[in-house]
Amino acid sequence: VLYLSLLMLHKYSVEKNKFYHINFSSITDSSIFIFFEQDEPVDVPNVGKVYMGLAISNGEIRNSEFKAELRYRIENPQNNVSISAIFNNPIFSIRHNMNVQTIDMQLEKLFSLEEFESNMMSFVEKLNTSEDLSEDSMYYLISDLLEKIGECSDISKKTKDEFKKIEVEKMIQGTFTLISFFGKLNMISTDVDEKIFIERIYHKVISDLLIKRNS
Repeated sequence: VLYLSLLMLHKYSVEKNKFYHINFSSITDSSIFIFFEQDEPVDVPNVGKVYMGLAISNGEIRNSEFKAELRYRIENPQNNVSISAIFNNPIFSIRHNMNVQTIDMQLEKLFSLEEFESNMMSFVEKLNTSEDLSEDSMYYLISDLLEKIGECSDISKKTKDEFKKIEVEKMIQGTFTLISFFGKLNMISTDVDEKIFIERIYHKVISDLLIKRNS
């Protein structure tokens, strides 16, 4: 998985003249996670610095597929707080029982990454991370987040309990932007295996909020 990921992303980088580095990685006897990130961010007005990347995962216990998913990170350069989230629609997904020809076909899908990135950038541009969230938006955001965290069987009870400790009333009455809200969540300690599931939920929650705003 490590070799194939590096090989395919290298081929893509050479063809598209885009460069990536490893932002985070973890390899154990039963799983592998690698987060690649573009070297150069895109400055988006009223949003911040946007880093596009890839989340590569493979596991023998919780996740039986070798996946590549689009990951993005929005950073506020003023206070160094950021949101990291994963779009849970794999660019490619390889099951362990696939034959070599099918695996090759799946890996070739990585060359559609530019289209995924373009669509995601359109989504990000609709966010306004510089404005304060309203009390209604904060309540909706927290409720949606806790509901999705609670429903995820891949997140431990210990981590779910940590999210439940969010001081709802205090946060609703306070002043938060989208980035500062998720920056507070970054203080919650989770294990490496849960990180990818939580970041998938973050994207869904942000997407739900955007839909609610525009409805």
